[in-house]
Amino acid sequence: MPTSPSISLKIDPASKRELTKIAESKNVSISSLARDILVESLSEDNQLALLKMEVASLRSEMKELRVDLSVATEALLVSCGNLPPKQAREWIEKNMK
Repeated sequence: MPTSPSISLKIDPASKRELTKIAESKNVSISSLARDILVESLSEDNQLALLKMEVASLRSEMKELRVDLSVATEALLVSCGNLPPKQAREWIEKNMK
């Protein structure tokens, strides 16, 4: 079975103490814990990027919905509210933009 590639890194003494403490509490080696933390962090970065893209998409959709809502409200104000188109547009600008 092929071995996985390895990396080495240096950390400050306080971080090593913290890693040791956590590793001992989980009954795992420091190396195993560090690997798990690294892999989880990489996954979280990917998830964060996906969430940022989703939020941007939702903002865009909300902007489009606000435009659609403004148009629909203006049409209702003119047709059912008996407002002149100019007055309906002014109301939209004042209250919905």
